[in-house]
Amino acid sequence: MIQPDQLKAILNTIEGTDYAGKSSIDLLMEYGFQLKQWMAFSGEQMSLAKEALHRKKKQAMINLVASLGAQKIHLSPLLQKEYVNDCCHMEHGIYELADRCNKACSHSINLVITCISALKEEMKLSQVLS
Repeated sequence: MIQPDQLKAILNTIEGTDYAGKSSIDLLMEYGFQLKQWMAFSGEQMSLAKEALHRKKKQAMINLVASLGAQKIHLSPLLQKEYVNDCCHMEHGIYELADRCNKACSHSINLVITCISALKEEMKLSQVLS
């Protein structure tokens, strides 16, 4: 089942994360594991959303072709494609939301890795200086 509200909640959590409060390697690792779980969830949501989008596009095209045939109207392929895409705007929006959430998790994981590396370097420096 597609859960756009959960995806929005994940994005809001990532956006509101204060890394100043995550100044230990253990806290950063814990957050990294949470991000990994969110990344897996958002990846699954992307897959489900893409399936829903394709089903909706197929049905919209079937309906359009039937309607055009019944009314003996010709519509250029470009206008047909635009019409079908407009019919699927909600499904496309949900897919984009899942994709953005997945990418935000990925970028946040990279930031966590960078922060952990910086903390390790600080620890090495403090040991050398003491």
